[in-house]
Amino acid sequence: MSTVIKLKRGTSLPTTDDIVSGEVAIDTSAQKFYINDSGTIKSIGDTSLSDLSITSTAAELNHLDGVTGITLGTANELLVVGGDGSSIVSDSTLAVDTSNNRLGINQSSPDVTLHMTGEGAQTAQIRMEQYNDSADAPDLRTRRYRGTIASPSAVSSGDYLYRSNHEYWNGSSLIVGGTFAFDNTNDANRTQFAVSVTTDGTSADANTPSKVQFKIDGNDSGAITFNNAYKFPTSDGSANQVLQTDGSGALSFATVSSGGNAFSTISVSGQSDVVADSSTDTLTIEQSGLVAVTTNAGTDTVTIGTPNSAAIPFLKSDGSSSNIELQTSGTIGEVLTNLFIPFIKSDGSSVETLVVGTA
Repeated sequence: MSTVIKLKRGTSLPTTDDIVSGEVAIDTSAQKFYINDSGTIKSIGDTSLSDLSITSTAAELNHLDGVTGITLGTANELLVVGGDGSSIVSDSTLAVDTSNNRLGINQSSPDVTLHMTGEGAQTAQIRMEQYNDSADAPDLRTRRYRGTIASPSAVSSGDYLYRSNHEYWNGSSLIVGGTFAFDNTNDANRTQFAVSVTTDGTSADANTPSKVQFKIDGNDSGAITFNNAYKFPTSDGSANQVLQTDGSGALSFATVSSGGNAFSTISVSGQSDVVADSSTDTLTIEQSGLVAVTTNAGTDTVTIGTPNSAAIPFLKSDGSSSNIELQTSGTIGEVLTNLFIPFIKSDGSSVETLVVGTA
């Protein structure tokens, strides 16, 4: 049976002729409710309508809009339509902390604006999908201001722009294992990007130069610095130039001089052979005085290997030229005439000349 609500003027108590059983009357003058309860007129409340409160049990609310049941949960949970499509249940998947303006996903007491908690593999993931027939793609964007929403203002030099901190539990505390950061430099119109990872079990820190392994510095035309140790130039050098350091962390392109003594000493240790990478490589030793090839022990040898033979050009004492023929097999013929070979005596005394006559 439907409920009929009637309006009544005046202050007198309505009669059963005014409202029949099941009907409700509102006295707008006296600000009272009246109901015919099985032939008896009853007044609901003796206070003004503005102070009147009406309560209802969950069982009574169940009759609203076909709802078959209402199940309340814990604080911050949301009421959603149940799996049967007709009940209302409290669900902990989303929790709203109205006191702190925070939203939790599988987290009933969020610590930050959006707090997601998972227990088990692949239970705390974010996926963004987009379908479109253009070049556009999903976009993760942050914006940084000073001031307020109503009155934003410009950022200042040194302001942080973005932080991505990745922490792990070491058994007693949370450690920042890795972080990358976009910040303003000492010029508010220039930014830098820095990456830091922990190398000693202490938290990584993109603001501590000694802990930054990689940095792109907008304050230096985008120059890249590795391990806070050396900075690469921002433009290429000329052909055949090489990178050289100034000993203070700055690298630059330089030309290697082809004259003079490019190498004063070549030290080879820990290996038995020094091998050229091509059969046509040439070793040229330029020096105004004598060139000595020595060994470290009496049993060491200096060997010049050739496929069959090789010719070493030299000048004779009369100014003419000739060759020293080195052969690995066969009979040595006439090699040279009056070859003068300077050498140092075994006692280190003055240079002597060995004269080799006609072979």
